Amino acid sequence: MNKNNKKFSLYEETTKQIIEILESHKASGFTNNWFSTRSDIFPINPISGTKYRGINIFYLCFIAEMKGYSQNRWATWNQIIEQGGNVKENEAKNYTRVTYFSFVYKDERGKDVTKLVNEILKKGGDIPEGVKSIPYDKYYRVYNLDQCENLPESLYAKQNTLCFSEFDKDELAEEFLTLTEAKINYVENHIPCYRASTDEIIMPLARQYKGKEHYYSDIMHELGHWTGHQSRLNREKNYNRKSKEYAFEELIAELFSAFVCAGLGFTTQITNNAAYIESWLTNLKSDVKFVYKASKDAQIAAEFAQNRVEARYTVNALKEAKKNK
Repeated sequence: MNKNNKKFSLYEETTKQIIEILESHKASGFTNNWFSTRSDIFPINPISGTKYRGINIFYLCFIAEMKGYSQNRWATWNQIIEQGGNVKENEAKNYTRVTYFSFVYKDERGKDVTKLVNEILKKGGDIPEGVKSIPYDKYYRVYNLDQCENLPESLYAKQNTLCFSEFDKDELAEEFLTLTEAKINYVENHIPCYRASTDEIIMPLARQYKGKEHYYSDIMHELGHWTGHQSRLNREKNYNRKSKEYAFEELIAELFSAFVCAGLGFTTQITNNAAYIESWLTNLKSDVKFVYKASKDAQIAAEFAQNRVEARYTVNALKEAKKNK
C-alpha cells in the first residue's frame, strides 16, 4: 500500500468514528461528552511519557470507550516488548493506528527556522511575519495496556485523574482566563461571541448559566476564536455562516474548548447547537480530512494559549518574588 492510500485510509477510518460520535450525540438528545472520565482523561504513552495530540485524543478516547478498556494508556509493540511485556495473542491484530504531526518552519529565504519558532511559541509568542509553516505527518500502531500482559505495574493508572475539587476547578479556570489577557466583557442576556473587529469576547453573566460546565465551555469556545486573531495565529476570518470555512472555524473552537476544559477538570460536553452538529456532519461526510485539519488547528490553539498562560504565570511569579525580597 503506498503512502497516499495509507493516509486516505486513516483519514477515512477516523472520520467515520467521529461521525459516529456526533450521530450518537444527536440520538442521545445532545447529552454526550467528548471525553470519558475513565482512567486518564487524555490518552498517554506511559513508557515514553508522550501525551497524544490532535485527532489522536478523540480517536483513542473513542476506541477506549467503545471497547470498554479500563485504561487510556497506549504503547507500540516494540515498547511493550522492551518493558518485558507482550501483546495478548488474540489481540495482536487489533492495533489502533495513530498519526503524529508537526510543523517545519521556513523563513522567506527558505531557511529552516523551526527551532527558533518553537522556542518563541513555547514562550507564548507569535509566529514571526513571513515565516511559512509546513505540516508533516507519519503513522504508527499502538495497543491499549488492557490488550497487554506481563507489563510492570508502574505503567498502569492508579486512579482517575479527574480529581479537582469544585473550588480548584473554578480557581484554575479563572486564572487561566486572566493570564491569557484576553479582553472579556460581560453583558446581561448577551449571546456568547467573539468580536474580531474589537478583539474582544462578549459573554452573558455567569449566573445566567444553569451550571459552571456550560459557562466555561462557552467562554473557552470563544477564547478558541480569540486565538485565531491576526495578531496571534492569524486564523479567524469573517466567513459566511453557511460556508464550510465557518463550520471549520466553529469546530476548531469547539475542540479547543474540549481540550482546555478537560485539562481544567470540567466535563466536556459536546455542544447542543444542532446547526453546528449538522454542518460538521455534512462536511465530515464530504471531506475526510475536515476533522483532521480542525483538530490539528485546535491543538495548536490550545498549546498557544497554554504557553501564553505559563509564560505570564512565570513573569508574575518573578515579579512577586522580587517584591517580597
